[in-house]
Amino acid sequence: MTKVLVDMTLPISGMSCASCVSHVEGALKELSSVSNVVVNLATNKANLSYDPQLVKVDDMRRALEDVGYAIVVSELTLDVRGMTCASCVAHVEGALKELDGVTSAIVNLGLGTAKVVYIPGVVSISRLGMKPRNAVKARMPWTGNVKPVRKKSNARAVI
Repeated sequence: MTKVLVDMTLPISGMSCASCVSHVEGALKELSSVSNVVVNLATNKANLSYDPQLVKVDDMRRALEDVGYAIVVSELTLDVRGMTCASCVAHVEGALKELDGVTSAIVNLGLGTAKVVYIPGVVSISRLGMKPRNAVKARMPWTGNVKPVRKKSNARAVI
């Protein structure tokens, strides 16, 4: 069976020197099926190849967290139209969570919104199925939990 490697760029927070770069590269290289790891201090990004069948983005998050760094995420609140029941909420949440790079999706039927936490560069705003309007994204380190956002987006989606 042939491995299918996917190229990815992860935004990393907490790096300040060459030693940090070495720690981040080492943590990612220790994961099975992660290769071609190159970390750039100036851009605070890690470029790598990985097999999504064997390693997940959450594994990368934990490995980086273990050495003191985090993957930067952004959060958007989307307007979602046409939902009428809890089943609609489950379908929208499920569709969003299946996208590579989406770390969290919480849909509110009453408000007609979806709060999406995602990794910029791994999943794009257009891939989320939305057209941003005055898109201002809050950026924060991803530690596995949804954190409050300092800024909100006026993005809209028709899902």
